[in-house]
Amino acid sequence: MGMLHAKSPPKKGANATPARNLLAKRGAREYHLALHAVPAALHNHRRNTVNPRFLNLDRKGPGAIAALAASLAVLAVACSSPRENSLDEFARWHDSAKAQAQAGALMWSEFYKQSFDRLTALPPSIQQDTRLENTVLLLSTARKYEASEITALQFNAERESIETQLQARLR
Repeated sequence: MGMLHAKSPPKKGANATPARNLLAKRGAREYHLALHAVPAALHNHRRNTVNPRFLNLDRKGPGAIAALAASLAVLAVACSSPRENSLDEFARWHDSAKAQAQAGALMWSEFYKQSFDRLTALPPSIQQDTRLENTVLLLSTARKYEASEITALQFNAERESIETQLQARLR
């Protein structure tokens, strides 16, 4: 950006005309106005960015406080880690699919296979590792049950034992 320069003072003598004198005065005036406009613009900018009314919620009323609380809640949800969201989504799916398996609509081995696939797709975590370990044990137990190597009573007892151990490890 070019710098503003004051025009040279009006010449005296043969080249000095009233038009040239007016032009020189106008240039000097614009130059000085420009010099004073920069600090004024900076002052106005500072005044607008640090607005004390913005910081004082009492003047805005309870609606502003509620809006602030709502926006903070949205921010907290949006900023939660993808791992937490993924584990929550997995838990919702797990509860629904487990109910289907208990009702007989889904084979137990298929339930644990899908559980394993979904867990391996999650971001790595200690909780994921613990769930994967138990899912492999449960899948093996479900396959034994479906192959009639163990009874339904043995399967349920083993399943409950592994799930109880899982819950204890996750705490």
